[in-house]
Amino acid sequence: MVKLLKSRRFGFTLAESVIVLAIFCILILATNLGVKDYQSKIAERQSMQQFKNLFKNTLNEAFLSGKDYNIVISSDSNSVVFKSNENNVFFARLKFPNTIKYFKNESTIQVRRTGLIRPQTIKFYSNLTNHNYIYVIQMNWGEIIEKNT
Repeated sequence: MVKLLKSRRFGFTLAESVIVLAIFCILILATNLGVKDYQSKIAERQSMQQFKNLFKNTLNEAFLSGKDYNIVISSDSNSVVFKSNENNVFFARLKFPNTIKYFKNESTIQVRRTGLIRPQTIKFYSNLTNHNYIYVIQMNWGEIIEKNT
């Protein structure tokens, strides 16, 4: 009889299980939001680095092939197109993440077959990080320099 009155508890109560589940869900939600922001920031940085690399490659291609190239930056399509003037063939196309916006509607940068380019400033804005990406193109050879803002 005494054995029947003494019951052993082998599991958790419903309240304990709900509390543990709530804590677990909060932790998963917090880390998931942090990872999404981190992934977006990385995608932004990678696209801006790819823009710089494609810009330099276009300058080199113009100089080595002896052809004129255009770099068309469009805020409508949120992309940059690197193309040859002679046959209008795309050299490369880069689509920016939706968090990056170009300050102007559209801009065309002409790269001469000698590799020369006129000096100018290219500005992008990030809605995610509230960061301005400012690139200055130096006179003549057209070296692109990122300004820290």
